[in-house]
Amino acid sequence: MIDDLIEQNPHYKSAIDDLIKHECKTDTLCESLKAKLLDPTEEMYVKFNRLYMKYRGKTGETWCRAQTMTCDNLLDDMLEDAISRKANIVFETVGTYYVSWLVDKLTSYDVYFAFTVLDFCDVYHMSRRVHSK
Repeated sequence: MIDDLIEQNPHYKSAIDDLIKHECKTDTLCESLKAKLLDPTEEMYVKFNRLYMKYRGKTGETWCRAQTMTCDNLLDDMLEDAISRKANIVFETVGTYYVSWLVDKLTSYDVYFAFTVLDFCDVYHMSRRVHSK
């Protein structure tokens, strides 16, 4: 998953640490930032999205592996390798469009689509209620 690659990127981790330091004036997550993360404002979405996209490789010269490729490029290579080995693949997407470019490559695969019709926050709150019982 692209998220795994980005979250393991030391430059991304450092940028998140810097954001915490800027918001909390300390190295540790403060209560005001925790509150913003639990009920994110548009400003927080923008800040985190900007960092995520930067370290994904959509903007700037930010590398995921050495200084040879972006996380997007690395994921593409990993996907091509998995297809060539006929490995099982789980591909996560936001689901706003049909991934014909990928399905066309999977000629020897059974392809299953799964999606949720609930808002992420609703699923999160439901899971907290279930686990608290």
